[in-house]
Amino acid sequence: ILSAAQSSQESESFCHLDEEQREPALRRELTTQECRPFDLAQGPLFRWGVVALSSTQNVLWWSLHHIITDGRSMEVMLRELTALYRAQVNGLAASLPAQPIQYADYATWQRRSLTEAVQQEHLAFFRSKLAAVPQQIELPCDFTRPAVQSFRGQTVDVALAGSLTDSLKRLGARHNATLSMVVLSGLATLVHRYTAAEQFILGIPSMGRDRVETESLLGYFVNILPVRIDAGGQPSFSQLLQRVQKETVDAFAHDALPFERLVQELQIQRSASVSPLIQIALAPQPPQERELSLSGLAASYLEVDSNRAVFDLTVFLWDDESGCKLSLQYSSDLFARATIERIASHLQNLLIAAAVNPDCAITKLPIFSRQEQQRLIEQWSRSEPSRSESRSFDALFTAQAAATPDAPALVETGGLQRTFSYQQLDETSNQLAHLLRARGVRAGQRVGVCFHRSADAV
Repeated sequence: ILSAAQSSQESESFCHLDEEQREPALRRELTTQECRPFDLAQGPLFRWGVVALSSTQNVLWWSLHHIITDGRSMEVMLRELTALYRAQVNGLAASLPAQPIQYADYATWQRRSLTEAVQQEHLAFFRSKLAAVPQQIELPCDFTRPAVQSFRGQTVDVALAGSLTDSLKRLGARHNATLSMVVLSGLATLVHRYTAAEQFILGIPSMGRDRVETESLLGYFVNILPVRIDAGGQPSFSQLLQRVQKETVDAFAHDALPFERLVQELQIQRSASVSPLIQIALAPQPPQERELSLSGLAASYLEVDSNRAVFDLTVFLWDDESGCKLSLQYSSDLFARATIERIASHLQNLLIAAAVNPDCAITKLPIFSRQEQQRLIEQWSRSEPSRSESRSFDALFTAQAAATPDAPALVETGGLQRTFSYQQLDETSNQLAHLLRARGVRAGQRVGVCFHRSADAV
């Protein structure tokens, strides 16, 4: 597929290791290869190798810089590799169909067609769409965002049931939307629920292969598109899906503008700690043939976790004959694995609920599992009276307020700089208690409260 000048070959053998040691050694080798940097000036940008595990079992791996490949290219490479291998073992002349154009031809055509006037038209669209939208999403994180991104990451997978996938596709069809638009709406709902943001940006890739001649070319054609999400006004899931469908279609109509040029022209303040404009993305993947047809070989894919994350969170979507799968690739600088597993569960629960009741408001769709609901209501909300204290806190506080009514009981720093005496705090909390009683709250009933971190919460 690629000449020796364009690629480098390496080989390794773990046949001498005990059987239980081979797979860990293989995983370490593949991780090492993935983490090796490429030299864009010198090349090669394509490395491949064979790892022998035994006399009859081998692993073929390849590693490419993303600047020369994309998901569709990998599919083309595999198809061509299969054809070349079949010809080789059958003693036939190895040949592939002639390409009508090369990637350099495509690059030339792209530069000529993307005139300054065309670029300004695309820029005007994105400026109007993104002008008032915050350029950063801050999901609740486990760790402080580092000053410089390391791009270290891990992946959590979740498989969607076939019945759920079919229901989501039917829901999308009713609104002229694809499965990826439905999942993007689910992801948008989850972001809204986590952050309360009504306007934000999610990313989605454009494959960039809108010409027949590019279908079987190797190269980087993908362009990431910012999609404005409007979750304001308490929309139902169906209403949000309609908004997402329109915004996505509009964005794809302007996908010829390179994302790098968009970031440059919008004069976004760059930071080494966060990706510009897009921190969360959905990435639909091309269907992957599960069966590898290599003459005389029993071949299968080896699933390997990626140790990289371009964005804070990317949800990869696969939909093929084997079913629908979501892979959540996340920055391990920001999130613990347990948090992403919980996010994956919430997204799945939300999609299940939306498929059943798409006319439900997105703020009302359940995201918690039965176990989480039980933990929240039965365990974390349970308050046990102190056995060591004969008097309640209420009684102790009332006594203190009577003894020192003018003494400061609560000091609020920050913007408001308020101070409450014991008497003021006692009177204010009594007013709230009477309000709750007037609205029907009785002793022993639970009352949910939601305040910012302020004196009001106390």
